[in-house]
Amino acid sequence: MAKPKLDRSSQITVRLDPKIIAGLHELAERIGIAPSTIAGLAIGEYVAKNQAVFQNQAAMMDSMGKEMARVIGGPLGAIFEGKTADELKSLFVDDESPEKQKDWTYD
Repeated sequence: MAKPKLDRSSQITVRLDPKIIAGLHELAERIGIAPSTIAGLAIGEYVAKNQAVFQNQAAMMDSMGKEMARVIGGPLGAIFEGKTADELKSLFVDDESPEKQKDWTYD
């Protein structure tokens, strides 16, 4: 069975601690693969794993946002429905005294 050919058409320079370089060369000698190949495989594995993590996090955040909108959208909509801007402003002010109210601007 033929080994799949890796496309190594791009190059990057990576600076590593001397101990890591020594370990990489030792590992490469033991398994008979060039150190650069092991480094490329390790970086590829790291990138693939972290891309999957980020994609899963994005999907989870999207799902949570949709669920939160579903759960609280109705009650919040009922609170805000038919309110004027001044009435909505008053919902977010703890104290009705003018000196404690924030300067609200609407664009």
